[in-house]
Amino acid sequence: MTAWETKYFKLAEEWVKYDHKSHTIPGALKRLILHLLKMHVFYRFLFLLLCIKVRWAYKISSVSDFAIQNYSPNYACPIFESLYEWTEMRSAAIETYKKNKEKMLYMKPRKNWTKFYI
Repeated sequence: MTAWETKYFKLAEEWVKYDHKSHTIPGALKRLILHLLKMHVFYRFLFLLLCIKVRWAYKISSVSDFAIQNYSPNYACPIFESLYEWTEMRSAAIETYKKNKEKMLYMKPRKNWTKFYI
C-alpha cells in the first residue's frame, strides 16, 4: 500500500468510528473537511473567472459577492483584474473594489494595480 493509500485508509477508519452524537470530530476528519471546503471555493473561483472570460454579465453579482466574501488576494485580485479588462464592467469593478478594499487582505501591489487607485 502506498503512503497516500495508508493515509486515507486511516482516515476512513476514523470516519467509520466517528460518533455523530458526541459532537467531536476527529482531527484527521476535520482536516479533510476543511480541505474539501477549500477545494469547493477554488472550483467556484475558477468557474467565476470563466464567467468573466466569456463575458457572462448575468453572473457579475455572483462574481462581486464572491470577491468580497473571499477577500484573499489569491481570489480577489485575479477577479478584479479580469473585471477591469472587461471594458463594460470596468467602472463597476473599480467602484466595488474601492468600497470594499478595507476588507481585503494586504498583498504587495503589483505594477499594474495602479488602475484601482485612480
